[in-house]
Amino acid sequence: MGQAWSVRYPAALAATILASSPCAAAAAPCAGQIAFLNHIMAVVDRRTADAVPGSILLRRYASLEIRTTRSYGNGAWTGRYVNGPRNYLELFGPGDSGDESPVGSLGVALGGDVPGVTAKINARLRRAGVQGETRTMHRTFAGRDVPWFSGVGIAHPLTPAHGPTIEAWTMEFQPEFFAAAEAQRPPSQGPRDAVSRRRYLANLYKDTPIADIRRVEIAVPEQAYHRNVRPLLRAAGFCLKETSTVASAKGGEAEVAIRFVAPGMTRLLRIDFALSRPVSGVEQERIGHSILRIGPGKTATWRFGMLP
Repeated sequence: MGQAWSVRYPAALAATILASSPCAAAAAPCAGQIAFLNHIMAVVDRRTADAVPGSILLRRYASLEIRTTRSYGNGAWTGRYVNGPRNYLELFGPGDSGDESPVGSLGVALGGDVPGVTAKINARLRRAGVQGETRTMHRTFAGRDVPWFSGVGIAHPLTPAHGPTIEAWTMEFQPEFFAAAEAQRPPSQGPRDAVSRRRYLANLYKDTPIADIRRVEIAVPEQAYHRNVRPLLRAAGFCLKETSTVASAKGGEAEVAIRFVAPGMTRLLRIDFALSRPVSGVEQERIGHSILRIGPGKTATWRFGMLP
């Protein structure tokens, strides 16, 4: 999703939130997991973004898609997508995201596969004393505005007036989207598949070797993690482990690893993909200021911020 979940707040408000953010805890108990990784969004430098469409390894091994999305009330954005069967990576260059998000900005989108997940996560947030903000996004098809997904984010995230941001939100795809002929999605396989991530990605993932994201590593200021990301990960049912320098959120399908950095240093560090089938040997390619490595076996790693 190209548009950031929230608006930017003045520096004075950001400073107030920063001062009130909690310190890292040793660990947090796991609730029953009801939402999983839907996608990771990142704004990368222009050289890297422009190199993605021409990547030999991505064209050979991944379900790569370059798409412009139009959303009612939110304009349009052009992303580079690496689609898996249940989750995906969404990359933007500067100015491509539709909301002028600076280079380094990140989004962590979580999603369930059955109706009602948004309401359950919002209820868990309320029980934890966190105010959520619910929203329904629409897609524009042939002049019609169709409900796309509903979701919940943090009502007042720590969002600096300048510099890269980190946000998290949930996504629950809507039946009206799947019913639209323009969406070109396959029929449901049953009640637990009606609004699933699998159904949403079914015509985008082409059974390529690069499949789902199994681990993502990001650099985020500690206060922004605690304010913007941690409450949703915990409400979704991820198992959290935290120290003064790092945090890890492990789910049944994927892990979100966080390295705490100074404000203004937010960025994507690394994506580990699962491969649907093993590959022999190792292939490596520089993609702008990043390096993609395929193999050996059933692993693929994409490291970002690799300067010349």
